[in-house]
Amino acid sequence: MNYQTLSKKLSRFSRYAGLSIAEFNKLAKELEPFWQEAEIKRLSRPSRERKIGGGRKYKLGTFQDKLLLILVFYKLYLTFDLLGFLFQDLDKSCISRLITKLEPILFIQK
Repeated sequence: MNYQTLSKKLSRFSRYAGLSIAEFNKLAKELEPFWQEAEIKRLSRPSRERKIGGGRKYKLGTFQDKLLLILVFYKLYLTFDLLGFLFQDLDKSCISRLITKLEPILFIQK
């Protein structure tokens, strides 16, 4: 499951994510700069051996996929195992780390 496939099924999208596609797109557009900033900060630590861009890439490539994962988690309270199965066969530890990175971005105080 990813944003591209689920966005074609309007009723399922809102049931799984808790938002309409328009609301989701607006939220993604607002939060993506915060995600980019947090990733640059995380990857710019002094002890890092590789340049930014080196290393493994996220299996969930787009920010929309990552945001959809955490919204589905909050809406349906699925286990990390089941979320991993649904979202491109990710390991539960990857799901846990991704949610840990996304939570501060979702709860930014404006």
